[in-house]
Amino acid sequence: MWTSKRPASPIGGPQKKLVIKGLQSLPTIPPTYKTDTLERLRSAVHAIQQNQSTPQGLEELYRDCESLCLHNFASEVYSMLRTEFVRYTQQCLSHIDSQPDVSATSSVLEQVRRFWEDYTQQLSMIRCIFLYLDRTYALNTASIESLWALGLSALRQHLANTNMKSRLIRLFIGETIKERNGQTIDSLSLASICKMFVDLGLYSQFLQPSFIEATKEYYQKESLRAISSMVPILQSTERRAEMKSSGPMDVPGYLAHVQRRLDEESQRVTHYLMPSTRSILLATTLTELIERHVEKLLASSFDAMVDADMISDLGLLYSLLLQVSQLDALQQSWGAYIRKTGLCLMQTPDLDAVLVDRLLELKKKLDTILQDAFQNNARLVSTLQSAFETFINTRRNKPAQLIARQVDYYLRSTSKHVVEQDLINMLDRIIALFRFIQGKDLFEAYYRRDLAKRFLGNRNTDMDVERLMVQKLKTECGAGYTDRLEGMLRDMTISEELDMSDQQTTQQQSKEDELTYMQIQQQTGLEDVELQRVLQSLACGKFRVLIKEPKTRNVNTTDKFEFNAKFKSPHVRIKISQIAVKEVETDNNEIEEHVHLDRMYRVDAALVRVMKARKTIEHSALSSELLGQLDFVISATEIKDRIETMIDRDYLRRDDADASTYHYIA
Repeated sequence: MWTSKRPASPIGGPQKKLVIKGLQSLPTIPPTYKTDTLERLRSAVHAIQQNQSTPQGLEELYRDCESLCLHNFASEVYSMLRTEFVRYTQQCLSHIDSQPDVSATSSVLEQVRRFWEDYTQQLSMIRCIFLYLDRTYALNTASIESLWALGLSALRQHLANTNMKSRLIRLFIGETIKERNGQTIDSLSLASICKMFVDLGLYSQFLQPSFIEATKEYYQKESLRAISSMVPILQSTERRAEMKSSGPMDVPGYLAHVQRRLDEESQRVTHYLMPSTRSILLATTLTELIERHVEKLLASSFDAMVDADMISDLGLLYSLLLQVSQLDALQQSWGAYIRKTGLCLMQTPDLDAVLVDRLLELKKKLDTILQDAFQNNARLVSTLQSAFETFINTRRNKPAQLIARQVDYYLRSTSKHVVEQDLINMLDRIIALFRFIQGKDLFEAYYRRDLAKRFLGNRNTDMDVERLMVQKLKTECGAGYTDRLEGMLRDMTISEELDMSDQQTTQQQSKEDELTYMQIQQQTGLEDVELQRVLQSLACGKFRVLIKEPKTRNVNTTDKFEFNAKFKSPHVRIKISQIAVKEVETDNNEIEEHVHLDRMYRVDAALVRVMKARKTIEHSALSSELLGQLDFVISATEIKDRIETMIDRDYLRRDDADASTYHYIA
């Protein structure tokens, strides 16, 4: 009951109250009202389920439902609906389940698809009629479901209590296998069945696990067949023919087949599976087709693929292995290939003349694969560097000597036909190779000797290029490494002094009839190597300004020389090219011996630094710290010898109780 005050009358009369009283009791309903109304609603549900028109209008049916709820008959209405949903789903699905998998007119999957589409539409219409029940009784009662969920529960209960769920899953998987085998299927029915399982809450628990297990089994068998019949690498035309005929495949063909399978499975998810299935489906496919066979795939054809520069196939291999986290296996094969190929080059002495060119070609090839196929993966880049450093230093001093010789070849005047930019690019490639050698001090010694020869023989191509090369070495190894080289670049008077020595020798010969080798050396002040080169150029070259006795090709310290008065030339000026002194093994040995001594001095200095800092240290720890400080390779025997030397020189002493422990002597 509620009251309301009316506003005072404009003439100031007394206020009046409006009183509204509630009904004393609900209106009396006929005794058969509940039964009759429920029957009308049940008949309407039957009509909707039969896809027929309802006997009453939808608004009238809605009012009937509302009236029953207001008279506290909501539970009876709800129970009626539950019964009708269960009856209808059992009737329809039992009929479908009695049919063969495939008949002349339709299939079980197609019938279930039509049932599901009709059933969901029917549920929507029924909910509209019983909306008042859904929004009051169902919503406010915690122990019961909404009408939509009630309808789905009836269907889910029937599938759970019969074998139809398993049958549908089996038929679903069977259609997928047909599609994988190249047959055309009804993807719309599969999409509808999948949606039904999702709405019923059966997809993740039943359909997806069964589907993934079937996928695993399918690709397990397929991969074993393909791997067992694998053939050596085919030409591209042969591979295309084999792919069309579904015959045996080589590894590149198999990789392309795997990629096609992945694309197909991804499309399968798009067409009729749930997006949440994509990752596990692709992972299962990759596991069975790639991950379980990584070792066989790499062992059988990786080297051949790299040899044949199969960039796109290697790129696909990298992509697939990356997806299954198998880069470790690729890294091992990559490093093994580089070491094997490099060792083959390094251990063939007959290739020394072209070894640097071969190494540069190999490096360029591998860099191309890294960039275009392996996406410059940091781990694979590191593997290349490590493998190159391993094999290139198997011949301890040879790489430094050969690389220095190659640089000398590039910078000599014989390379004038090379465009300057091409020459700079060559030097960049040489520097990339130079990074791998451990004997950089030996390289510097050879390079310094060759630089001196180019200056003394006037055979350098371009001083700017010479400076550029030294600058590159400085960038790589620091300023201390190139101190002497930069000093040589600044000292350009050497070539002028050599020109003057030629003139002095000729003038001296003109004044005196004959001079001995020793007399000429005394008056010019040249060292043996350079004096022999000058005299050999004057007496044994194209223009023989001097006559040498005896008339041999080489110059000895006992030879005698006299001016050739009969020498004539039609040219006003002539250029006498100096004959290069043949590099003999003794020259190389002297350089290597000098570098070796220098290294031993550096070892001694490092020993003193370590001992001064540590005071007392055990032999293995001392060796480890030494190797960490040195930029060249030194054997355990050499370390031991240097320690003995330092002990003899009283820089350190052995421990009285433990001979492997050393003490620093201040």
